[in-house]
This record gives sequence, structure tokens and C-alpha cells, in this order.
Amino acid sequence: MRCASSVTEMPKKRKSEYSGLDEVEKTLHTSFCTAANSISHLYTQAQQQQKQSFHAGERHAVVSEGANSKPRECFRFEGGILGS
Repeated sequence: MRCASSVTEMPKKRKSEYSGLDEVEKTLHTSFCTAANSISHLYTQAQQQQKQSFHAGERHAVVSEGANSKPRECFRFEGGILGS
């Protein structure tokens, strides 16, 4: 008669038969994440460029308007832009 052991053996893990497929999925996932991060970075850069262009347009408008208006009005307008 065999004695029951208090320690049970864990079955050995089998190596996945689809390890090649797992590698393909991992590569695909990594490529997808890289592409998603690149698109996100590109979007952020576009938003920053749009903001810079908007402010450049404001500055151009102030300079153009300044040639046709009184200095006091120009100062008020610039103060409004710079104060915001």
C-alpha cells in the first residue's frame, strides 16, 4: 500500500504547439502599438503647429492693424491678447 503524500506534484507544462503563431501575434501587436503611438504623436504635433499658427496670425493682425490705428487702441488690443 502506498502512502498518500502531502505534497502533490504539479503536472509539467507543455510547450505550446502554436509558439510560431504566438510570435506572429506578438509581432503584430507590437507593430500595431508602434503605429498607434506614431499617429498619436503626429496628432499632438499638428495641434501644436495649429496653435503656433493661430498665435502668429494674431501677431500679424496686431501689426497690420497697428499701421492703421491709433497707438492707444493698438495697446489695448495687444494687452487683451497678451493678457489671455
